[in-house]
Amino acid sequence: MQTDYTVTVVFYSCGDSAVFCMLLILQMFEEVLMCRPDYFKVTYKINPWMSGNVDEELAMEQWQYLRSVIQECGKVVSVIEQSPELPDMVYLSNFRHSERQGERQHFKNWFLKEGYEVFSDDEYFFEGCGDASFSSKDLLWAGYGFRSEKAVYDNVCKLGDFRKVLCELVNERFYHMDVCFCALSSDLALWYPKAFSEETQKRMKEEIELIEVSDADANNFACNALAVDKTIILPTNCTDTRKVLENYGYQVKEVDMSEFMKSGGAVQCLVLKLYKF
Repeated sequence: MQTDYTVTVVFYSCGDSAVFCMLLILQMFEEVLMCRPDYFKVTYKINPWMSGNVDEELAMEQWQYLRSVIQECGKVVSVIEQSPELPDMVYLSNFRHSERQGERQHFKNWFLKEGYEVFSDDEYFFEGCGDASFSSKDLLWAGYGFRSEKAVYDNVCKLGDFRKVLCELVNERFYHMDVCFCALSSDLALWYPKAFSEETQKRMKEEIELIEVSDADANNFACNALAVDKTIILPTNCTDTRKVLENYGYQVKEVDMSEFMKSGGAVQCLVLKLYKF
């Protein structure tokens, strides 16, 4: 007898290796993981955006509002506690640099406690959902160049029945896939083409319809949005992108991410999607 089931796939990076988590479940559900910013601040510089003093009270308000918006969209939000020694732990799955290596064990422990099986690949750097995301159950967008290594995706694709679109990143201000590309559906995505090599741009255009964001909106992290069905959770001050999305029939909910942008992240960086298929 065949049993209906879904598989939840989480791409979870661990600095000097790649970790993949998969959970076999018997019922469909939609969930994300977030880390409450109890100790969030800018104490070092590991990307071009990091500067300024964080208003910790405002950061907490912004985080709580983002969580409430996601919940209003019908998604389950699980929360992992932040370690006092790890100020960037709020940005889930992006920690190749030594300053963030301590996050590895905290996330691994959470996944194991929740019943996930953890797979490691010690050969290559992989920064998880910062560089890897699905637009459908059978298509993975695979960013590489600054953090993740191209070769790691051969191993990633062994964990499921999906193919990859390799995307070379060439602009150091857009060092992660999730700050220059956002899949809105299986056939539509936001992108900032100047973040990619010319060859990659051609490849991406062959796979999906792409909405180009302006320079100004890209620098306001428009591509670091979160698509929840027909609702797009978008950082504030992305005026051009909002208009285009509304013309495509999307409902746009804006959230102020000013404090998190001081450290190089916005909406998507604060969320780890638990994929179900």
